[in-house]
Amino acid sequence: MTVALPLRRLFVHSLDDRKAVRHQRAKELARVRRALWTIVHRLRYPAYRDAALVRRKAAEAVARVAAYIQVSVTSDAQGVQVSWQLDHDRLRQEAQFDGIYSLLTNLTWRQAQARTIFRHYKEQAVVEGRFKAFKHPPLQVRPLWLHQPARLESLVFVVLVALFLFALIEREARREVQHSGQVFTGLRAEGRDHLPVTSTQLLAAFAPLSLVKQRLRVGDEVVDVLTPTTLTPIQAGTSSCSARFQYLCRAMAATNGVKSSTVSRMTTP
Repeated sequence: MTVALPLRRLFVHSLDDRKAVRHQRAKELARVRRALWTIVHRLRYPAYRDAALVRRKAAEAVARVAAYIQVSVTSDAQGVQVSWQLDHDRLRQEAQFDGIYSLLTNLTWRQAQARTIFRHYKEQAVVEGRFKAFKHPPLQVRPLWLHQPARLESLVFVVLVALFLFALIEREARREVQHSGQVFTGLRAEGRDHLPVTSTQLLAAFAPLSLVKQRLRVGDEVVDVLTPTTLTPIQAGTSSCSARFQYLCRAMAATNGVKSSTVSRMTTP
């Protein structure tokens, strides 16, 4: 049984994509020219007196841009000659479509306008990033050492809750930067702190932070006291953030583990 679904096709012209495609094409053509000139310079070697070998080398050099370059390899009494020609008409024809791509959707005009569909398409990178976080550290649902379906479902649910907190920390950090106008310094190398902050960087910054559990004996009473370790300059920078983000940071630090130590202190009742 065949079901026909009405689809809409949206054409998008991206100036950034056009610039990137043309830059990549220019780099590839420059690489091919260098490779062909290298073959020409090696024609004086005995190994390159074989026309079949030269044709194979030339074909490998222009494989990625064979539509734009025609290579000719000839052989006569003087040896093997290599020549090539760039198809400018084909290049101009291809350049007309640089940066243009289409999107297919089954949403009607009443359900979503073109701007909404384009925004959904651009947001797919965020969803794919969450899938990556789900499968890699610090969450990393795999490997699974469980076999019963109920336990597998429970583990995946716990990881999904952790993924929710993972995304919430990142959102609150970026909101904090947007509202305060100040970036978190020291999270990225080479002075790239102006780039959007991620939860992975925040978790790495708070990884050394732990809670020291002290058990104090006061008379006949035993009291447990949790004390955080000394904050680094990067961790201390969150002290000027909003109370909600500070709470998330403290919760994140608490998950790094608790170092236990027992201290007995006798006091006069």
